Amino acid sequence: MDPEVLPLVGGYEDGFRVQQIVPKEYLDAVKQAEERVRGLNKELERALSNWSLKPVVESLMALRGVQLVTAMSLVTELGDMRPPRI
Repeated sequence: MDPEVLPLVGGYEDGFRVQQIVPKEYLDAVKQAEERVRGLNKELERALSNWSLKPVVESLMALRGVQLVTAMSLVTELGDMRPPRI
């Protein structure tokens, strides 16, 4: 979550306790989702270290806006994009 938004959502303390339930649940859900994403990224990095197509993934990640998940997904869908050897 954007650090600038966090105090706005989490810092709401005026009013009734009932008014704090939804923002708190939202923050908890966002934190859990961020933790899952971090865990999945670690698993992808671990899988990438032993993958024969690691150079292809790293080359794609050199493009602006292409990060690990996008590069690995693309390579997984397309397969080896290197030209065939004759």
